[in-house]
Amino acid sequence: MHKPIQFLLFILFTMLQFGVQSQNIEPNMGFYAYLVNENYLQQASQLEEIWLQKQENILNTDSFAWYKAQYFVKQKFADSAAVYFSKIQNNSVFYSKSRFEAVFYYSINSHFEQAELLLSNYTPTNKTEIELRNFQLASVSLLKRNFNAYETVLNQADTSYYHTHSSYQKLNFLKTEMLLYQNKSPLAAATFSSIIPGSGKFYAGKKGEAVSVFISVLALGAVFYENANKFGITHFRSIATGSIFGIFYLGNIAGSYHSVNRSKKDFYEKMDKNILYHIQHSYSSAF
Repeated sequence: MHKPIQFLLFILFTMLQFGVQSQNIEPNMGFYAYLVNENYLQQASQLEEIWLQKQENILNTDSFAWYKAQYFVKQKFADSAAVYFSKIQNNSVFYSKSRFEAVFYYSINSHFEQAELLLSNYTPTNKTEIELRNFQLASVSLLKRNFNAYETVLNQADTSYYHTHSSYQKLNFLKTEMLLYQNKSPLAAATFSSIIPGSGKFYAGKKGEAVSVFISVLALGAVFYENANKFGITHFRSIATGSIFGIFYLGNIAGSYHSVNRSKKDFYEKMDKNILYHIQHSYSSAF
């Protein structure tokens, strides 16, 4: 922070902290908004403490709830941001956007019940708000892996509406990807790798690991075969290389089994990030 700004903030806070009785200073929401927007979060928190000590009514206003939510957004406290967005009343200029913001931030931490409750209690006032509400309901359904609910929302929505059209196309693609992926089986991966080492990892989507495992097991198998032919199956070299080959071969099967579960976790995390991006993009472009 530049020294002149530091000095100005110090003077302002000193005046607010100790009061200037002759001028009867009142709390200024514009100043609080400035502090939050410019990332002077510590100073914003100090200003709140002053208001709290003075029991200012400004702490109960929709404007304060909006900027306090923004404060938590900058702090990356998604749930706290969602709570403050949810506090904003329906007569506020921030009301509609606050609903969509709250749904987004609740969804980040998988609090889908709160998100859906907000949407069910929200009454849109125009076409844009109706379609944004439908889009968020569809998006939350995908985050919950409730594909039937997703289709139900799509039947009610205008998927050609310009604010959400391209995002619906992305959601439909993501839904198709998830439907294809959800049937992948750890047992199938283990079976494939028992036949062709590494193929189970390829099936799980770990193509680089699949190639590495295939080459490793194949090379160890070749060394064991060469020693067995040269020295006999009971020779210590054959036993040693055979044991190493067996460990890697069995490890390849077990690894492929577990790779499906690990791969599913990575896959769904990627899907969720994409869905959340489109949730935020849809309402950000409309407001």
